[in-house]
Amino acid sequence: MRRRDFIKGIAGSITAISPLVAHAQVTRGQKIPNVGILNYAAASDALVEEFRRALRQLGHVEGQTITTTYRWADGNFDRLPALAEELVAQKVDVIIALGPAVWAAKRTTTTIPIVIAFSGDPVGDQVVPNLARPGGNITGFSYMSTDLAAKRLELLIQSFPNDRAAILYNPDEPATRLEMKATETASFGREIAAADGSPV
Repeated sequence: MRRRDFIKGIAGSITAISPLVAHAQVTRGQKIPNVGILNYAAASDALVEEFRRALRQLGHVEGQTITTTYRWADGNFDRLPALAEELVAQKVDVIIALGPAVWAAKRTTTTIPIVIAFSGDPVGDQVVPNLARPGGNITGFSYMSTDLAAKRLELLIQSFPNDRAAILYNPDEPATRLEMKATETASFGREIAAADGSPV
């Protein structure tokens, strides 16, 4: 899936989960839906403008038909729980959680709908019990990067059969740990170096 299509899907999912936020539908005399965005990255993240553009293409105008409340962790995972609590305190109608922010959102609320954009394996990482029926207050998308780890390594080896491979990953992120394990399993006995140059 192309990145632009993925962003449109995230924006479109706001409409898709409308039965969950029916109390916030835009009608005369009622409030404008407030969408909370919880992101581990910085406010300068390019996904922000793409998300806003996708909302406009769907007919949403910020401040008129929809309100967006952003919270950014600036790459500091430890800030995510407090930022998630701020969104709940703001009484947002739905939370869009990106990557590692999913965990903070899930632990903070069981009632506000959460739309996830998750890079790993949502089932393996225990974000949801089942992809077809995630249950609870969570829906969204996954890059399924854990499932694709072996294929990526296979393509890399085919392209550079005589070279060593190095992998950058964040051991503090549960999704990345599973992806790293899948990559190691698919390494066919080849040596893979971690970010610091040591074998993994």
